[in-house]
Amino acid sequence: MINNYYLLPEFTPARLQDLVLWFEPGSFRGNTWYNLALNYSDRNRGTAHGDVGLSSWHPLFPPTPTFYGDDEYVKVPNDDSLDVTDKLTLEVWVNLQEQNSGGLILKQIAGKTSQYALYINRDNLTFNFYTYPSGSINNLISTISLTKGKFYHIVAILGENGKKLYINSELDNSNGLAGTQRRPFPFGIGGDPSNAPNRELNGSIPLVRIYKAVLTPTEIMHNYTHHPLYFLQKGINPYEFIKRKKFYFL
Repeated sequence: MINNYYLLPEFTPARLQDLVLWFEPGSFRGNTWYNLALNYSDRNRGTAHGDVGLSSWHPLFPPTPTFYGDDEYVKVPNDDSLDVTDKLTLEVWVNLQEQNSGGLILKQIAGKTSQYALYINRDNLTFNFYTYPSGSINNLISTISLTKGKFYHIVAILGENGKKLYINSELDNSNGLAGTQRRPFPFGIGGDPSNAPNRELNGSIPLVRIYKAVLTPTEIMHNYTHHPLYFLQKGINPYEFIKRKKFYFL
């Protein structure tokens, strides 16, 4: 089993110094999702609630956390590093397992509202990225819909020029609405710890990254192409790719 593939140069993400949270399948052990971000590895760890499962996406790589549309979620405690600021990048890989079931990918929790969230609309299976600047909803919706059983790489950016949504490294949608609230809250992955209705995801989330920075298009492309799921998405066996490079992290 290749547990620490993320240590290979071919799979290292951009802007390591600006990562505040980084979850991979290999860092989910027992009931805890351990943070791989170098400067924050002692905090921002997730705790699984409900019966969060594991699904295999490759026989030689660790299985990925999976949510079944019930009461499963991973909660990350409140920490100042998770504040929404004027420079934020959310990055995930996601695979929807039921064709007509959307739900939450991740959401920062603030009582009955949110500071930011990325979720799948149940009606049309689009991606939604929203924030609450000055108390009003600021929503950005993808132009594409998901297909069951496919992996998607999603990057949502909030910066001084507004919001952008990238899907498989391509800019899908944007708007010029910026502005954030700077308050630290915990957040949930795969489900809503505040029990808001219709927010349960039926699918797997192999990767979550949060940056305290705005990634450039080049960096987004780098992160997309520097992950085993990219090779799998392109029909290339990532294990064979590692073997050709003569790296053996077994």
